[in-house]
Amino acid sequence: MEKENKKQLNIPKLHFLGFDKKWLCGEIKDIGEVIGGGTPDTTILDYWGGDINWFTPTEIKQKYISESSRKISKIGLNKSSAKLLPPGTLLLTTRATVGDVSISNLESSTNQGFQSILVNKDNINEFFYYWILKNKNKFLKLANGSTFPEISGKEVKKIKIIYPEREEQQKIADFLSTIDNWINNLKQQKENLWSYKKGIMQKIFSQEIRFKDANGINFAEWEKKKLKNIAKIYDGTHQTPKYLKEGIPFYSVEHLTANNFNNTKFISRDIFEKENKKVKIEKNDILMTRIGDIGTARLIDWDVNASFYVSLALIKQSEKINSKYLSKYISSISFKKELWKRTIHVAFPKKINLGEIGESNVLVPSIHEQQKIADFLSSIDDLIELKENKINETENWKKGLMQQMFI
Repeated sequence: MEKENKKQLNIPKLHFLGFDKKWLCGEIKDIGEVIGGGTPDTTILDYWGGDINWFTPTEIKQKYISESSRKISKIGLNKSSAKLLPPGTLLLTTRATVGDVSISNLESSTNQGFQSILVNKDNINEFFYYWILKNKNKFLKLANGSTFPEISGKEVKKIKIIYPEREEQQKIADFLSTIDNWINNLKQQKENLWSYKKGIMQKIFSQEIRFKDANGINFAEWEKKKLKNIAKIYDGTHQTPKYLKEGIPFYSVEHLTANNFNNTKFISRDIFEKENKKVKIEKNDILMTRIGDIGTARLIDWDVNASFYVSLALIKQSEKINSKYLSKYISSISFKKELWKRTIHVAFPKKINLGEIGESNVLVPSIHEQQKIADFLSSIDDLIELKENKINETENWKKGLMQQMFI
């Protein structure tokens, strides 16, 4: 009877052949049971350390989830408002973090930051997992609270939802799962390349692997030199500038750690020109983090027109060393150890002074071997970037498809 009373709406713009039935309109309570979570008394040891997964919202980061960072006992479960959720339950965050979702692989429970959905047998949980991803804004708009955003179970139950019958749900879920598997495969390929690069860098910079010249002869032995003796090092402005909506890009730590220099803050040209009199960033210079994050480096391999903050060190290009090689060496375990022992760890945030950066030792091969090393490692970086671009391209394609596959 309940299904018969539901209104029927149009089919989505993009649908599979043979599925032309209009979609059903209802509320989340129509497709499954909404179940809140709870937290056992943290002072009673018997409630904790059991074998029941107990999830918190920060753990909801992927499609399927199995292991929680904390576990509760059966006694703890019974002494709290938490419920034992069967495998396949949609774990939906609704407090502080709102609208994130995972599918539980095993029996589990959650804290009070969830309103989980136990999808009934007439429907497919994977379909509604994707529906929630596509409609996250529905949950965000409903969230309210003075301390942190929250949606009650009552509100979740009443959220309007438009969906097809079970067979079409399965078709859509299978199709989107195939795309997810493809994306995960690309991510694994990227991770494998990162692991390979990490391993090969260790062998190169420990000289376990050596490059040879065109005649197959080893290059000259490497020399150990202090960074200050092969390149000049500067920091950026010590004054936080007035930021503008547009103008000259202004780099700081987050741009290096994210490896994204497109989304920056901006400063005026007057401030830019003033800073340029002290030191100017140029193509083939290296920027390196030195406050908060230590030792993340980026070769400036583009025509740059920007200034930078004191949290970054600028290592100027030099005839004494190949900048591309040096940027790779800065990422090596050997150089990170050099920075680590010179870092002021008791400072908050931790930092390393310019003078100490200059005291760090660098292993310097002949200029020709530097070039070979830099080119080889750059070729791996190019492959990693290709994988990253393919991942982004596929994720954007999936997002576009979902916009047309759901109503």
